[in-house]
Amino acid sequence: MKYYLFLILILMGSLCYAQNDRKLAKINGWKKSAQDNYSNGEYEKAIEDWYKIIKIDSTYLDAYYNISDLYYFLNDKENSLKILEQNVFSNGQYFSESIYMLAKRYFLWGEYTDAKEAVELYLSNKSINGSRREKGEKFLKNCEFAIDQINNPVEFDPINLGENINSKYDEFLPSLTIDEDVLLFIVTRPITRMGKEEFQDDFFLSFRNGNEWTKAKPFDEINTPLSEGAQSFSADGSLLFFCAYGRKDGKGNFDIYYSYKSGKSWSTPRNIGKSINTYFRESEPSISSDGKTLYFVSDRPGGFGGKDIWKSTLTEKGYWRQPVNLGDSINTANDEYSPFIHPDNQTLYFSSNGHMGMGGYDLFVARKNEYGWSKPKNIGYPINTSKDEINIFINSSGKTAYYSSRAESGFGNSDLYYFEMPEKVRPHMVAYAKGIVFDAETNQKLEARFELINLKTGETVIQSYSDPEDGSFLVCLPQDNDYALNVSKEGYLFFSENFNFEGTHTQKEPYKKDIALIPVKTGKKVVLKNVFFDTDSYELKPESKVELNKLAGFLNSNPTVRIQLNGHTDNVGSESDNLVLSDNRAKAVVEYLIKNGIPASRLQAKGFGESKPIDNNDTEKGRANNRRTEFEIISK
Repeated sequence: MKYYLFLILILMGSLCYAQNDRKLAKINGWKKSAQDNYSNGEYEKAIEDWYKIIKIDSTYLDAYYNISDLYYFLNDKENSLKILEQNVFSNGQYFSESIYMLAKRYFLWGEYTDAKEAVELYLSNKSINGSRREKGEKFLKNCEFAIDQINNPVEFDPINLGENINSKYDEFLPSLTIDEDVLLFIVTRPITRMGKEEFQDDFFLSFRNGNEWTKAKPFDEINTPLSEGAQSFSADGSLLFFCAYGRKDGKGNFDIYYSYKSGKSWSTPRNIGKSINTYFRESEPSISSDGKTLYFVSDRPGGFGGKDIWKSTLTEKGYWRQPVNLGDSINTANDEYSPFIHPDNQTLYFSSNGHMGMGGYDLFVARKNEYGWSKPKNIGYPINTSKDEINIFINSSGKTAYYSSRAESGFGNSDLYYFEMPEKVRPHMVAYAKGIVFDAETNQKLEARFELINLKTGETVIQSYSDPEDGSFLVCLPQDNDYALNVSKEGYLFFSENFNFEGTHTQKEPYKKDIALIPVKTGKKVVLKNVFFDTDSYELKPESKVELNKLAGFLNSNPTVRIQLNGHTDNVGSESDNLVLSDNRAKAVVEYLIKNGIPASRLQAKGFGESKPIDNNDTEKGRANNRRTEFEIISK
C-alpha cells in the first residue's frame, strides 16, 4: 500500500477527457448492457461490459467504481481493490477523487490502516478544500475510530441457534416474547411464481422446550403469497406489528400491519392506518413494552436523510398520533434502520451508516434523557465489522442479544445467533410478572382489566386485559420501583397487590401471580394491599390514593353496593391502643371516599384491633399481613 501511495505522489497530473461521438455511442451501449445485467443479477456479465468501456476509454472513472462495487457484491476482495488501484495509475495520472474512492473501498473491506493512509494522501492535495476537505477529514476520523475499535475489542462469542432454527436459506430479524418462550424470525425462501423462481420473505415460529428450540415452522396465520417481515411483539406476546409489501389495502408499497392473539389463534392482520402509513415506505416497527409508543422507519418527507426513525404514541382512545421524527441525535443524512426499543422503554438500539462506525451499517445504542436521546454509541468491534450489521434483539435482563450473521460457521448464508451483551452497552434490567385471572368460585378463566401503577409517581405504567380464552397475562417493567397491581372485571370485587421487583425476575424465575376474582356478594371481603399508614399513625400516605381511587371507581360502577371498611393491626402494643388505631384507620379511608364523592350512607367503618389475625405474629412477614385494611360488602 505504501509503495502505491509513493508512486501516486510522483504521478500527479491533470485529467483530460477526449471522446468522439463514435466512442461515446459505444460507451453508452456497453453502459446500458452493464446496467441491464446488473438488474438481472448477472454481475459477472456486467463486469465484462464495464471492462469493455475501459478498453475504449481508460479514464472513464465510473467503470472502475462500478467494477469494484460488483466485485464487492461477489465478495471478491482482491479484485474489488485491484481495479481501483489500477484506476489510480490509469494513464500515469493522479486522480484525487479516485484516491478517495480507493480509501472508502479499503474501509469497506476492513483495511482501516490502508484507508487511513489513502485519505491522508487525499487531504495532502492542497486543492482539496471546502466540502470535499470537510468530507475527507470526517472520514479520516472514522478511520482512526475503526483502528481504535480493533485495538480495543469487546468480548464477543456468538453461538448459533442450531439446525431447528437455521437452514441453508437466509434467517434474519429475530424477535422474541418477553419471557423468551416464542421466537419469530424471517426466512428468505425460493418460490415459483408464474413459472419463474423468485425469493420471498416469510415468518417462521419456534417455541422454547426446556433449553432447546422446537423445529421452526411457517407462521401460516400471518404469511401470504407476498413478503412479510420486520416484526415486533408486544411484551405479553398478544399483539404483533410487522411490515408487509404490496397488499391491496396498503397506503403505499410498504405498510405496517398488526394482529391480535386470542387463545392460540391470531386475528386477520389489519393495516395500522393512515396516521402512520403513507404513500412512502413505513417499515420495521418496534413497540414499547407499555404498548404506548411505536417506533418505525420511514423515508417520508421531513426527515434528515434517506430513511429515518420515527415514533407515534397511542391516545387514551386507542388512536395513533401523527408520527414525530426522533431528531438529529439519532437520524443522519444517511440511513437508519431496525429500531429496537428495549422493554425498559429507555434504551434504543438501531442500525445506521451515518454515525461513526466500522463500515457499512453498524449497530448503535442511545438512551433516553430529559432532552430527548443521548449521543448514539457504537456497540463495539467485533460485534460491528466492515460488513452490514442490521438488527439486534436484547432480552429483558439486558444480558443476552440475538442477531443474524453471515458467519462462515453457519448452516447457510445468514443464520441466527445469540451472545452475551457487553456490560457498557446493556439496557436497564427489566423484570416481568405473569399469571392467570380466574373466577374464585368456578375456576373459569376470565378476561379482566389490569393496571400496573408506579406508587411513587402515580403513573399508570401498563393498562391492558388478560387473554379472553385462557385468562393469562404478562407484564414487564423496570426493577427497583414499588408498583400497585389492580385487576378488575364487572360483577367482581377488584383485586389489589403491591410488590417491588427486587433481584432478578428473569425468563427462568419470573414473578408469578395467579389472581382469583371474587364475585360481588354480601359478606365478601377484599384486602386493600395498597393502602399505607406510617407506624402508629392513621394518616393516609400519598401512595394510598391509587388504591382508594380504584375503590371509589368500583363503588361508582356499582351504585347499590354498601361497604364496611375494616381496620386490623398486629399484636405489637396494647390491645386497647390497637383497637383505637385500627378504627381510626378505617375511618380515614371512609373520609377519603366521602371527599371523593361517595355518599356517607354507603360507607361504614369498624376497627378490630389485633383480634382477627390472618397470619401468625411471630415473624415480620406475618405481622405485616395482619396489619391490613379491607372492605367488606354489607349489601348489594
